[in-house]
Amino acid sequence: MGEGTEAKEDQIVITRLVTEIVCELKGHTETVEFCKFDPSGKWLVTGGMNNQLRVWDVENDFALKIALESQSEDDITSVEWHPVAPLLLVGGKDYMIYLINALNGKVMGSLAGHEQEVTQASFTKHDKAKSVVSASEDTTIRVWAPVTGKCLQTIRPKGPGTFHTVPILTFDLHSDQPLVVSGDSAGKVYAS
Repeated sequence: MGEGTEAKEDQIVITRLVTEIVCELKGHTETVEFCKFDPSGKWLVTGGMNNQLRVWDVENDFALKIALESQSEDDITSVEWHPVAPLLLVGGKDYMIYLINALNGKVMGSLAGHEQEVTQASFTKHDKAKSVVSASEDTTIRVWAPVTGKCLQTIRPKGPGTFHTVPILTFDLHSDQPLVVSGDSAGKVYAS
């Protein structure tokens, strides 16, 4: 300590994390692009370039529950869990979004309407997952009724500088309001 400096009673505590490999989840044969726990932490979905999703039972030492074959021959680009149910939203390069029961592989519905690759799909937060929001390289964001499969609203450019004019790559949904903020490949961000 320098001259005139007093020692402080405050202490800095450094916590060291210890990591341990629990297990290897085997079965994928190509690049794995998705690893997502469901909100309960009971299930994990992994998936990637071979268009196969694998659902693992976390509480049973990551035992494989089911291997889900993609509904499309095109690449999967988005996988999201329902906030309560064991239901997956799966979007892809085939312009489609599928609702799949993660425990038995049954397709519960599909959402069709995008004109290019689906980049992301999520259940809404503000209304307890009653709707689905999706974004696409077709420069639109769509709001869907998952029960009926109908598109309720399409947000798209209405003229220069009014909305995305290049592929939308990401978005997030506000937890308490029907608000989506989206970003595109040209660096533009819009709130809708």
